[in-house]
Amino acid sequence: MRIIIIGTPGTGKTTLSKKLCAEKGIKYYSFIDLMKKQNKTLLSLDEKQTKKHLNNFFKDKKNFLLDGFLAYWLDKEQVDICIVLETNLKILKERLKKKKYSEQKIKDNLEAESFEHSLIEAEENNHNIKLIKTNNTIKENYEKLKQAIK
Repeated sequence: MRIIIIGTPGTGKTTLSKKLCAEKGIKYYSFIDLMKKQNKTLLSLDEKQTKKHLNNFFKDKKNFLLDGFLAYWLDKEQVDICIVLETNLKILKERLKKKKYSEQKIKDNLEAESFEHSLIEAEENNHNIKLIKTNNTIKENYEKLKQAIK
């Protein structure tokens, strides 16, 4: 299965992705780590070049999970399912505070979440979307994820 998991920082992408990959034997990839290997920072990304790199990298891969809020850049033909994670703004704010995000970064991420940025981008890229609300415990959210990929 070829899965991407997207969402605003703090929605549980990495936690849930790594748990799923460990349990199901799926190869895990982090969008951020892939970009770091290319000596790229999020501020230096060129969308066209990054999409080309992503699509070349995943071209022959059949069993993977890509986690990252820009993972929707991977072409829909290379993705079986796009999991979009969304979290209640109050809960998300607390999670971001625990991660020690600056007030401005928290504000920016809450704004992106309130406008459903990840969902809209996935829709615009014509991905096969499953939306999961991650307002509960990790265990409960993980059960929702397992149901979504059945």
